[in-house]
Amino acid sequence: MLEEVKRLTPEEQRQLREAIDGLLSPPAAPLAEEQFEQELIETGVLDEAPLPPVASHSNRERKHVDVKGKPLSETIIEDRR
Repeated sequence: MLEEVKRLTPEEQRQLREAIDGLLSPPAAPLAEEQFEQELIETGVLDEAPLPPVASHSNRERKHVDVKGKPLSETIIEDRR
């Protein structure tokens, strides 16, 4: 294989080196959510970044609702049968 590489032109050797470097380089770190949203905007997937959740809709402000009858999970299981 090394003999074949030696027969390549300098430009082909450079291209091969870039390809090998690309394969051996560590993977990029995952993007932060803001960076990901920005890339989606730049590529035209999104028009604008979604707004962050409003604090007024927090779990603390939700009220528990009592439901009569059997649990929903049981109803779902029965419907799937």
